[in-house]
Amino acid sequence: MAKFAKSKTASYAVYGVLGLLVLSLGGFGVTSFGGSTQSVASVGDREVGVNEYARAVNNELSRLSQQFGQQITLEQARAFGVVDNVLQQLLSQAAVDNEVVRLGFSIGDEEVRKQILEIPAFQSLGGQFDKVNYEERLRSSGLSTKEFENNLRIQTARTFLQGAVGGGVIGNSAYGDAVIDFLTQERNFEWALLDASALSEEVTATDADLQAYYDENPATFTLPESRQITYAVLLPETVAATIEVPASEIQAVYDERAAEFQKPERRLTERLAFADEAAANAAKARLDSGEVRFADLLAERDLTLEDVDMGEVTRDDLYEETANALFADGFLGIAGPLPSSVGPAIFRVNGALAAIDTPLEDVQEDIRSELAQSRARREILDYITEVDDLLAGGATLEEVAAETQMTLETTDITTESAEDMAAYNEFRAAALSAQDGDFPEITELSDGGIFALRLDGITPPTLQDIEAVTDQLNEAWTYAETQIRLNTLADEKAASLEGDVLFADQGLRSIAEVNLRRDGTVAGTPPTTVFEAFNLELGQLTTIDGVNEVYIVRLNAINTDTQTEEDEGLSAIVANEVNGSLSNDIYAAFTNAVRADAGVSINTTAVNAVLTQLATNGGF
Repeated sequence: MAKFAKSKTASYAVYGVLGLLVLSLGGFGVTSFGGSTQSVASVGDREVGVNEYARAVNNELSRLSQQFGQQITLEQARAFGVVDNVLQQLLSQAAVDNEVVRLGFSIGDEEVRKQILEIPAFQSLGGQFDKVNYEERLRSSGLSTKEFENNLRIQTARTFLQGAVGGGVIGNSAYGDAVIDFLTQERNFEWALLDASALSEEVTATDADLQAYYDENPATFTLPESRQITYAVLLPETVAATIEVPASEIQAVYDERAAEFQKPERRLTERLAFADEAAANAAKARLDSGEVRFADLLAERDLTLEDVDMGEVTRDDLYEETANALFADGFLGIAGPLPSSVGPAIFRVNGALAAIDTPLEDVQEDIRSELAQSRARREILDYITEVDDLLAGGATLEEVAAETQMTLETTDITTESAEDMAAYNEFRAAALSAQDGDFPEITELSDGGIFALRLDGITPPTLQDIEAVTDQLNEAWTYAETQIRLNTLADEKAASLEGDVLFADQGLRSIAEVNLRRDGTVAGTPPTTVFEAFNLELGQLTTIDGVNEVYIVRLNAINTDTQTEEDEGLSAIVANEVNGSLSNDIYAAFTNAVRADAGVSINTTAVNAVLTQLATNGGF
């Protein structure tokens, strides 16, 4: 059987995979799906287990929910194609695992042991491997130690195989050069602004103009569908207002958070350490002479600002001599060489932060409010069962409000509503989806409050009478007509600027922009100005709409061969991106090939069973 010698690079990739694996196992308190079916699909001899599939779907739902800031349901994920993608990814992974086994790739027992010992999720608070924790984590995930260790062998081998297939790919330099040429090209152009002041006549509407605009644009003056909602609500601030917080509790919180309210004077500091005093003095002499900058010293040692950043430091973080130098009144800049815990060093102070001493009197109301709100949220949670029972017993919202602390309110809500209760996503969603005859249900709000609502009626979209929208109508017509006239004038001016005609000859004040790249911007112009300029031929003009403004742009020069020393780093980035993309494409082709050779079988019944249980239970 083939054995692998572990490379440093590969080990990092493996630990990343292991970290994600352990997180997926331990984060949701999973339990095994019952029944005799153990897999949802297979590729060759490698099966995709029902628990493996369920975990992957659940993890993706959690990731999407975190990304979008709201709970993504299984049905939503299925509609987006996410669930199908998860299965396809698992099938591709299984195909590679099957190939790993077929080729006889593996790692030894000692390497498996070493990797398990280094996984943080299996360690105690002291950072040592905890066998009991290890076994409990796996047991709660429905895995035996043997299954996990076998998966670990395969996953590690898979990582090596991926590196072997896609590693070392070097793209054609011509492509990278073309990208760099594209990115570093520059343009010189000039532009002039036309606004309402450039028009020879005032833009004024007649009654006929307004009537015609009203008739042609009914949607502009139509009120959206409105829903009449009655709701009972209980918010944390309502309950918090009735809660008395003892002064002793406020004092206790203040004392616990003393580090937040009392901070010593601090400095934003970077430290560049040297092997000895002579090296440090030599570097400082180069800085003082202007031969190099601080950033140059870092670059010479392949260091970044993140490598030398100490963050906020206090006097207590430094040796006394160093603290006296860095904390001297008004000092900002470079100091040293000075002693440090890692040897003689040159320090750079980028900012001074004054000491903070916030007395209890200044924050006690905030602390009181936090404690009261926290207690209020707990009380509301305890309250839910009582309100649920009332609703389940047939109580109306009016009766619920009369018998509980909840208050009864009414509102009209549209898809455009965003104030008061409509500011809560949960309330808006419930109000906009409510149907006539639905029974009110208790729903929790993001801040810990609760509500239940009833749909009383729906007012369909309504075209407002012209007399009711006079001001809006006049404003809309004036804006549209002004833009039309400005576009006509701009086209006339642009036509007269063909050739070598100067902007000034047409009564236009132009502004010149030089050496702008594609990612550049021009203050006071639309965001698309530079993009439009790069689409022009030399000497060509274009017009760009603004807000009741039009911009005339003429391209004066196309600058190539404009790469600078700073662009060397860009070349490396482009090369890495090209090579990475090619590597991914090659690995994807390899995966598809071994998948096709091994053959794929999907147990649709098992897939649907897993998804049904996830939907029924709301996840694991």
